[in-house]
Amino acid sequence: MELIKQTKFGECLAACVAMLTGTSLSDAKGEMEDLLDKDGQSYYPLSEAIKYLAKYGQCYGMAIKPSVSRIGPKVAVFDISFRLDICNAILTVPSSTREDVLHVVVFDKERRMVLDPLKDEPQPLEDYGIDEWVAVYDVREGTIS
Repeated sequence: MELIKQTKFGECLAACVAMLTGTSLSDAKGEMEDLLDKDGQSYYPLSEAIKYLAKYGQCYGMAIKPSVSRIGPKVAVFDISFRLDICNAILTVPSSTREDVLHVVVFDKERRMVLDPLKDEPQPLEDYGIDEWVAVYDVREGTIS
């Protein structure tokens, strides 16, 4: 999976779905409708990301939220009986640029690293506090992507 960087605030989700689908950021932004937040900043909503993923045979799966909000830089321990790291995933994490918003990154199952649209290189999962983990499945192949 190729790391795609966002070019401005509010594009992290569009960059993440572009990474997961193997398309470009401009293609994702061209097909997703953006909205304005309370400060007038443009962003791409989850509903648009789900539609874009579906177009490319990707299914936005089950969401897991840790019981402790904003768990910090340590990896959360989830009380579940299956592994989360066997498929690619969209993670919401605390933003490093604004305290009042969450940031979106991709967990790459092959590298076992985080692809952050704000960073130049893949990052270790342990560097991120996880607010939500959502598995993404490839429904075209009938397998976990």
